[in-house]
Amino acid sequence: MKRRALIVDDEREARRRLARLLSAHADQIEIVGEASDGLAAVAAIQKLKPDIVFLDIEMPGLDGFGVLDSLSRDEWPMVIFTTAYGHYAIRAFEVHALDYLLKPISQKRLGECLSELDAVRPASQRIRLDEARRDRRKLERLMARSGARLLIVNVDHVIAFESEDRLVFARTRDGRFVLGITMKELEERLDPDLFCRVHKQAIVQLAHARVVHALTGGHYLLKLSDGSDVQIGRNYAKDLRSRFR
Repeated sequence: MKRRALIVDDEREARRRLARLLSAHADQIEIVGEASDGLAAVAAIQKLKPDIVFLDIEMPGLDGFGVLDSLSRDEWPMVIFTTAYGHYAIRAFEVHALDYLLKPISQKRLGECLSELDAVRPASQRIRLDEARRDRRKLERLMARSGARLLIVNVDHVIAFESEDRLVFARTRDGRFVLGITMKELEERLDPDLFCRVHKQAIVQLAHARVVHALTGGHYLLKLSDGSDVQIGRNYAKDLRSRFR
């Protein structure tokens, strides 16, 4: 089975070297594109829909796990991580049975890696990828859309996450941006000391909470630092109050 591959690495020479090594396996791998950063990687994955991505884990801006954070799980291709760092990163991959290539990549190691592809089930790997990214860190940054643009949103700049018409938005002082992540996953992965879910359609950064207004019928409205209002759901009011004791 021939697989369509994308190479993602912020170092040009690293991309060239891997492409040269993969050329010896042209019967197994067809290189359909390259990306030099996380934003370009997300766009390329969505456009090209490769079967496999050789993904550099350490990149400025949006790193390898940030690329996964910015895609819905059903968009994830098969992933082989590439890294120049041993120790912690490699242990994390091994714990979750994820394949990786340690730079500088050798032809022998690449061949071993490719020989095991047929045994990898995409659905099972997605589960292991999800476990690895959750174990590695809390959310720090996400890719967002603003019209035709892709940009990076730092989580600590977000005033509130909101869902509307099946879309999830990050609201910052610079605007409101569409994300490729669910409210459920945000709630699970955001730092609970900093963020609180106040409604089934809203998660706020507590540092931006300003005033709570009581409404009729036992409902409340939370005013945030940018002047916007978020409704507080009855099932979430108690948790919100507990954060300010």
